[in-house]
Amino acid sequence: MTQARRLLIVLTLLGISLSVTVEAIHRLTRHAFELHPIPVIWVSGIAALMMGLGAYVLQNDDDQDDLHMRSVLLDTLMDAFSAIPVVIFQAMTLARQIRVSLNK
Repeated sequence: MTQARRLLIVLTLLGISLSVTVEAIHRLTRHAFELHPIPVIWVSGIAALMMGLGAYVLQNDDDQDDLHMRSVLLDTLMDAFSAIPVVIFQAMTLARQIRVSLNK
């Protein structure tokens, strides 16, 4: 790979990162957006369950000494565990929205 091509790739990635950052700041400071926690709860909950099931299947594999399979198992477990806080925080958001709507 030539030096010019590497520079082009780096500048492209920096440009994309900068544009995403600018748009995120713009949305957070100028737009009041409505949160819809119920679909997120459903999708994250199903994802956590399915990844947990996948980890269970991988854990019961006979090839426990294979380093690659162990890394896939750990990655799947971490994906499953990372979906759980999303469900918790979205449930908290839903509870807050319900509480605010009841106080109106």
